[in-house]
Amino acid sequence: MFRFVVFFAKQGDRFPIVIEKTKPYLDAVKVVSNDKELPIRVVLDVRAGHALMLNTSINNLQLPQKVVKAQLGVGLAGVINGHIGRVPKVRIGNYELTDVLTTFSDSSAFGVKITDQFPQRDSNLGGELLSRFKVTFNYEAGYIVLKPNKRRFKDAFEHDMSGMDVRAKGNGFRQYFVANVVENSPAFLAGLQEGDELLFINNESVEELALSELYQRFQRKEGKEMHVVVRSNGRLVSADFVLKRII
Repeated sequence: MFRFVVFFAKQGDRFPIVIEKTKPYLDAVKVVSNDKELPIRVVLDVRAGHALMLNTSINNLQLPQKVVKAQLGVGLAGVINGHIGRVPKVRIGNYELTDVLTTFSDSSAFGVKITDQFPQRDSNLGGELLSRFKVTFNYEAGYIVLKPNKRRFKDAFEHDMSGMDVRAKGNGFRQYFVANVVENSPAFLAGLQEGDELLFINNESVEELALSELYQRFQRKEGKEMHVVVRSNGRLVSADFVLKRII
């Protein structure tokens, strides 16, 4: 998906990066929020599953009108809460991506110590967005080269359409448990609950799936029928629902 090299790439557009505390930062990104174009500094994190994460403490940044509450992860200060919504446009140089699925972190969840360590960290650019490009890193010379991935550049950014948050546990992190269920979502209406252990999705054992692959099953096509088997309070329970775009 990505190329990591330390030599000059002949194709694509070059952008300078700054290395701070071993992390590469990019200043060539702008987001359009409420008809205003805001320049932001992003840390490039190819391992992150999301497309874009924004800190709500950025000046003039407001949440989109339509968002859903979400638990974004766990940090030193505990659970990191926030919202998931869509940014109309994200620009990197002359490249423009539209309707970008974005997580908006609650800045208070990061704690004062972390904020002090990363005073200029506005955002995190993750693998879901970077996968739209062929990415070449030249750390020594201080730049990256981006070239649009023709097969993926225009792909829509999609979020989970089941309405449930899943966490990996156990040996090899191949046991998957429902961590949260959005009220009135397809999973909620099908009776799935927090704490249920996922066992099968459409007759496919989840033991064979990585967490990213599991999420892909719930991000596919709106209207797709899903059949899941879970272990709930010691009993095997099956549930059926239809994927529906939540955000």
